[in-house]
Amino acid sequence: MRAGTAARVLAAVAGVAMFAVTVRYAVLRSIDVRPAVWVRWWVTAAVVHDVVVAPAAIAVGWLVVRFAPRWLKAPLQTALLLSAVIVAVSWPALRGYGRMPSNPTYLPRDYAGGLTLTLAVVWIACAGWAAARLVRRRQAAPLGPSVAAAPR
Repeated sequence: MRAGTAARVLAAVAGVAMFAVTVRYAVLRSIDVRPAVWVRWWVTAAVVHDVVVAPAAIAVGWLVVRFAPRWLKAPLQTALLLSAVIVAVSWPALRGYGRMPSNPTYLPRDYAGGLTLTLAVVWIACAGWAAARLVRRRQAAPLGPSVAAAPR
């Protein structure tokens, strides 16, 4: 068995084990966990991903590859990918999943402001990266025909 195949098998076994532990916990603590809510959430997430998110990601990726100049592609792809991951990770906090009126210490922060700040940092950093690539590209490009190459 090749090393890559062994790693995939090991990852699959670990994933199935974690899933089994999670299902066991959900069954044993069904009053706290509310399995029906989780099943509805996971099914909705899968449908939204397959119908909206994946096609949108494919379309945006195609547009970037097709129309962005070469010096802009890597910074733009990085900013878009990081933005998608950051929004996906922060989505539950933004939506207030888990917030309890009886306990104000659950989700006590301004998550929309934090997301905005984080995305601003990502896009500013990628804009700086793109600007540096553009400057480097312009410095490397010759300005015109060289004097030494001109015929006499």
